[in-house]
Amino acid sequence: MKHVYTNWATSIFDGFYESDLYNSDTELRLTEYMDDGHEYEIKDFDGYTREIASKAVELLSDYVSDCNIKIESLNGLDMPRFYNYRTDRLDINTDVDLDALKAYAFNEHRAEFDAYLHENWTSCSGFISFIEDNVHDFERNFEHNTDNNTDILIEFYILSHLDVDAYKQDLYESALDLQMRYAEPTSEDVEK
Repeated sequence: MKHVYTNWATSIFDGFYESDLYNSDTELRLTEYMDDGHEYEIKDFDGYTREIASKAVELLSDYVSDCNIKIESLNGLDMPRFYNYRTDRLDINTDVDLDALKAYAFNEHRAEFDAYLHENWTSCSGFISFIEDNVHDFERNFEHNTDNNTDILIEFYILSHLDVDAYKQDLYESALDLQMRYAEPTSEDVEK
């Protein structure tokens, strides 16, 4: 089944708001790293974000490659207008075996999936969840919220198979390379 998966977990993609992919010190670090007397900034921020998002999808595809889910390509980058409630997310074209994912979460790893739902989808102060926070209700009501629930199954599966530390290290190294490629001296610095 073809499905556009949107990540929820920042361990899959932590966006560009005060993260290791971009933060308030990124350009300062670039200026210090270049060490040539110029101040640097990322001029084409949209190009930089698109390339990082594509690299994240490429790395996820490499790290999670089996028959239950195929990560195909970046569909887009979902960047909120305001960062009050969430950060940037990837929209990824996938081809999934939904029956296999259901079996994985509802049968083979039921206790782990129940703990995952409880830890990530229980309403609390400042957060109202629209996802069932236990495996019994999630399974029973799966068809009522198919797109979001499919995203949750995909994400649980990815997180169960992903070496998050190695993936993040590869992504952050790619981000540094791209930051240096997109860095240009500031216009004030060039005028001096």
